[in-house]
Amino acid sequence: MHLNSFSNLLLIKSIGVSPERKSAVIKDDLISLIEKKRVELIQVAARYGLTSSAAIRYSQELDKLLNEYNKINNKKLADCQTS
Repeated sequence: MHLNSFSNLLLIKSIGVSPERKSAVIKDDLISLIEKKRVELIQVAARYGLTSSAAIRYSQELDKLLNEYNKINNKKLADCQTS
């Protein structure tokens, strides 16, 4: 993940808006970051191979973004089930 993308995500998490809106903003940004990282991974893998250190690094960064997205969705799902 590029430092700027990660910094922007952290900044968005700290903005003073309602929890529902903050969650929507973070989720939308995560989706954008995931799509961008996926495209970058495909390009790197096509150029250097799936087992290259660059492709592995991009894959790990994509995994982190997907894990964060899933964490947000799982929390939202749990909140809906307890309401």
